[in-house]
Amino acid sequence: MAIKQVNPQGKTPVPSNGEGQAILSLQSRLAITAKRAREHRFDGLYSLLWRQEWLSKALDAVLDNSGSETPGVDGKRGGSLQDPSKRAKFLENLSLELRQRRYRPSPVLRKYVPKSGGGQRPIGIPTIKDRVVQTVLKMVLEPIFEADFLPNSNGFRPGRSTLECILPLYRYGNSKARYDWVIEGDIKGCFDNIDHRILMDAIQQRIADRRVLRLVLAFLKAPVVEHGVRTKMGRGTPQGGVLSPLLANIYLNRFDQYWFEKWGKLSAYERRQWRKHGKASCELLRYADDFILAVKGSKNQAISIVNEIREFFEDQLKLELTAEKTRVVSLKEGFEFLGFQIQRHRLGHFSCVRICPTSRNVASIKLKLLRMLGRGAYADDPALKIKSLNLVLRGWANYYANVNSQQQFRAIDHSAELSLAAWLRNKRRISVRESFRQMKRGKQIALAGQYTSKELFCLSSLKSQRTSLNYRACWKYRSIPNPYLEEWSTSIDDGDNSLIDAREIHPTSDALYDETYRANRLLAFERDGWRCTGCGERVGLEAHHIRRVPRVVLDPARVHAVKNLKTLCTRCHKRLRRRRKSSV
Repeated sequence: MAIKQVNPQGKTPVPSNGEGQAILSLQSRLAITAKRAREHRFDGLYSLLWRQEWLSKALDAVLDNSGSETPGVDGKRGGSLQDPSKRAKFLENLSLELRQRRYRPSPVLRKYVPKSGGGQRPIGIPTIKDRVVQTVLKMVLEPIFEADFLPNSNGFRPGRSTLECILPLYRYGNSKARYDWVIEGDIKGCFDNIDHRILMDAIQQRIADRRVLRLVLAFLKAPVVEHGVRTKMGRGTPQGGVLSPLLANIYLNRFDQYWFEKWGKLSAYERRQWRKHGKASCELLRYADDFILAVKGSKNQAISIVNEIREFFEDQLKLELTAEKTRVVSLKEGFEFLGFQIQRHRLGHFSCVRICPTSRNVASIKLKLLRMLGRGAYADDPALKIKSLNLVLRGWANYYANVNSQQQFRAIDHSAELSLAAWLRNKRRISVRESFRQMKRGKQIALAGQYTSKELFCLSSLKSQRTSLNYRACWKYRSIPNPYLEEWSTSIDDGDNSLIDAREIHPTSDALYDETYRANRLLAFERDGWRCTGCGERVGLEAHHIRRVPRVVLDPARVHAVKNLKTLCTRCHKRLRRRRKSSV
């Protein structure tokens, strides 16, 4: 493991590049083991949670978040940890609590935020300490479960966005593919109704470390404080927690696997045979708890699929699909999904899908422009105001730049120009014609010589990267590499020595040692700091079995457990073997 750098006062450990490289290296090894051995259960993970370098990186991630200044039940904000001495003391106390297993999650503060479609959404706000521990848990668990998630799941996953659920509809929706029906799925209170027993069973399929499992369950059972009243949690995971999105994906992965086993793994020939026997095929696109299924078949067949899925959710996941919002719609009729309006249009002898921003989102960005140019903004500098407007408009436009949004871009361009002209007219008390003249020509202080009329509002210049006829540029599932495998680095920085490659440490025979041993061996090396426990050597490391490997009956889960492995160099390992033989 990389050596920590210390500041001049000798108190605050500063994460170095070597530490970040070592963390990424271990995450990569966890991901590779999970990908190669689908049935492997990981043990010995708890020792990673109280490592100073892991906690320091987790704290940096929490403080970088804009919500770090939102206090939990203890009233503490992230800004209080910017002081180096307070930060060092916080990390040291938290590491000690985790190591001695004295850490207990605090209650979650519940607040409500308005939904875009009306109503209010409950949000859970953990304390800063709980956010750091949840972030460390996510750093350990996410590389493992990323190997199990299917490519049609895109919510709250690294490297993915809503476009992964939207752009495949260009392919499914044209008349050649013949996916004529779409099932809109809506889970009733998904985050608030997650069954803890089913979730823990899903986690235990991959995690064998009981200390990690107890910690996850403690976060799930943490009480909620609302208006000063504490309520125990029997179901659900609070929205707003760092760990909640990952837990929701682990929970709903069972639905993804159910779809894959029933429809997803069918070949093209098998799908044709299904349709000959009166059954429909479907494709799943899921973003967190929102999902749709593109169905190739009749409407009655699509309704039967809805009934099967509803039964699966009720029996296997203990969740309920909202009857009013779960419906079967025709692509010709169109539907809204993740802020996009999706509808099939006829172009001559060919039908294709057109995807554009919803009218609600267009109205919301126009309303935001009006609020930015209201009466309270008359004292603002025009040049700075134009810059802030462009930032908002460009951010909104980049979200919709990959679909058919030119018409909406032109409408918003025109609305922005009218709103700015009215703002200039009221601010400077000039006529309408003069305000437009100043705005377009960029004269006087209105544009401060920094902008021209072409640079003012030019959303329409951001041409869509996809059109309705650009069929060949669309994909079914875009190949997104696992972020923990994309740049897999096994190099461990030992400070003043050469780099050690973990793939060259202790070569093993597949006939004698399985994937369980090879995975736990790396975790044992990490636990012992990549040093020989006998002499401190860092080269030629081997994993020694404290309890001997039996020659007849071998239980890999017990014999190759992390607690039964000890890191030794080649010389110390040979010396210990000679002692064992002489003592027999």
